[in-house]
Amino acid sequence: MKKSLPWWLVFIAIFQIVPIMIFPLETLKSITLGIWAIPAALFALLGWGLLSGRLWARTSTTFIQGFSVIVRLLALLPGAVTILSKSEGTTTLHTPLIVSSLLSIALSTLILVSVDRPEVTATLK
Repeated sequence: MKKSLPWWLVFIAIFQIVPIMIFPLETLKSITLGIWAIPAALFALLGWGLLSGRLWARTSTTFIQGFSVIVRLLALLPGAVTILSKSEGTTTLHTPLIVSSLLSIALSTLILVSVDRPEVTATLK
């Protein structure tokens, strides 16, 4: 007899695209509709795989969310502060980038911890 999926795994299967698509507002405005279709299709496939109880979907979710954390950290460190003038010592802080990156990292980490639980592995084929 197949076990039912936990409610939070169903929530993750549906909304796991959210941490990947969190960007500053000016970046979101520059993305065309055709570009949005690619990750939407990928995450729809992953969501279907998780809801169907496929082990490959759990592995793919873990990989994508982990990779997201790494990429966000690598983008955050050099992009958080810009030096405007070396002689005057003026800098600017990119608050939207920092906030969106930290929020994305937190949500991806929450998904990673949730998907890696033993009861998830037990319910998947």
